[in-house]
Amino acid sequence: MPTKRLTEELRTELKRPIGLLLVEKDKTTTKHLRKILEEQNLGKTIIVGDYTAKRILKDGLIADIYIIDNRIMRRPISPVNLELEKTIHVTNPAGMITEEAWRAVEKAIQSEKRTKLVIHGEEDLLALPAILSSPIGSLVLYGQPKKGLVVVEVTEKKKIEISRIIDRMEED
Repeated sequence: MPTKRLTEELRTELKRPIGLLLVEKDKTTTKHLRKILEEQNLGKTIIVGDYTAKRILKDGLIADIYIIDNRIMRRPISPVNLELEKTIHVTNPAGMITEEAWRAVEKAIQSEKRTKLVIHGEEDLLALPAILSSPIGSLVLYGQPKKGLVVVEVTEKKKIEISRIIDRMEED
């Protein structure tokens, strides 16, 4: 997979959730999220973003893969305290999906070990290769800035939708 760059048109489009939005201010969000993770997860659980990772951990929930960049809303934060079996460091500039980052996401998903991907750059777009690389029935969770948490159930239909988005990105 060659390095892909986000276009302005796609940047606007991707500001909308690509899955179920759980509104942060809703008091039932934690209960709803717990139910989804316990009842609907047939594959891997992948967390994209430091805020989402902190949110999941605060609720006492766990995931198979955490993709973080030690930033929230582009501001540096103290690293999320995750003691996992495997850590992978990879570079991925803002607005891009590098070939190296894509391969790291695939490697983490294929691993039997709980894995942390530490991204030097920005992790936002890595939800896309996470969806495409995950087994059907997996869940990919990411933050929707100032709104809440997005839960994407990986289905064939969702993979087709994400493939079309990736195809519209510019090759770098």
